[in-house]
Amino acid sequence: MPEHLPPVGPVGPGPTDPTGRGHRGDPGDRGAEQALRRALAAQAAGVSPGPAPRVDELVGRARPRRWPAALAAAAAVAALATASAVALQPDPTPPPVAAPSPSAAPSAGPGEPSTSTAPSEPATPSAAPSAAPPPPSDAPSVTAAPSGGPACTPTEVPVLLWSSVEQQLTDGVVLRVAPDRARVPAGCPGDPSQPDVVVRAAVLALLRDPAPDPDQVNLWVAAGAPAAEEDVSVETSGAGTTVDLPSGAFAGGLGSEAAAAAVQSLVRTVVSNGGTAPVTVLVDGAAGAEVWGAVVLDAPLSPSTEDLAGGWVLDPYEGQRVPAGTVTLSGTATAFEGSVSWVVQDADGTAVAEGATQSGSNGDYGPWTVPVELPPGTWTVVLRAENMAGEAEGPGPWLWEDSTTFTVVP
Repeated sequence: MPEHLPPVGPVGPGPTDPTGRGHRGDPGDRGAEQALRRALAAQAAGVSPGPAPRVDELVGRARPRRWPAALAAAAAVAALATASAVALQPDPTPPPVAAPSPSAAPSAGPGEPSTSTAPSEPATPSAAPSAAPPPPSDAPSVTAAPSGGPACTPTEVPVLLWSSVEQQLTDGVVLRVAPDRARVPAGCPGDPSQPDVVVRAAVLALLRDPAPDPDQVNLWVAAGAPAAEEDVSVETSGAGTTVDLPSGAFAGGLGSEAAAAAVQSLVRTVVSNGGTAPVTVLVDGAAGAEVWGAVVLDAPLSPSTEDLAGGWVLDPYEGQRVPAGTVTLSGTATAFEGSVSWVVQDADGTAVAEGATQSGSNGDYGPWTVPVELPPGTWTVVLRAENMAGEAEGPGPWLWEDSTTFTVVP
């Protein structure tokens, strides 16, 4: 803001002129007065307001006083004038500059918290108090615990856990991987909506829990290689997922076929629970480790259909309780011309419903779905693919099969 300047008009009455008609000096005095007026006018014309002060320089502290430049110049001219010249004196108390009120905070923008009260800490001279920016919308939501209480309540999340299964194929018994549903603790703290949290919870369950389906075997657990939770980390991004495991997770013994199946079950578990491919597996933070004396983890890994079981039942999952009425059986499979057979058995193994349905065919995997009316009780659904080569050239009438036991409640 420009400084307030005193008027540069005619000189008002002084103490030497009680009549109020102005000072009447000799002609020399009037000439000095006119010279002084011209000097003041020239100085006033050259005054520039300069840059406006920053708001943070005005909040919370008084603005320092300044003498107007024009008045300083007037004082210099007066000192050089003759003793009889009229001297103009500046007002010793220039008009105060009003600072913005500290209580007038800017209105909060959309999505920002209100700042109606001042912060408890005093503002520094160079910075005005301001509201902290809101957290990003994708930041994990963590609820503060009461004083002296637990940090959070562990949350259970649904996951898909991939384990290994032996299947009788035309070339003999082979190891394949298949999924089943489970609910596992997500740890504390954690937001189940965040991919890293869910993926890590699934990986930890794979390292410590037996397979949910008794038809399957978790080779990580079978190898007897426990891993401490704090030593397992998962980082997910659009370019892939990195899983860092401790060397102790590979302390057990597995042959080459089982080791390959175990690694593939890890990759599938990561990708099926929100992780992205490819999956890089580190051991104690380093790449390229040789694990179980059979597999070298020197490159990112992607899910492979060559390691998949022929088919599986996914819903209902093992041990699930479903309401009576129409129960939807579903899963994924591949079979000759896409035809798979299914049968529902009671606790004694007696078939109560059976039929055939379509899935993926000839190596391409696809979903299958069958609705069945079932009363309360414990039931087992068996999914099978027929051996089209004949019993003489294969394991029997069925190329592969998978089963799940569940309970229907009233």
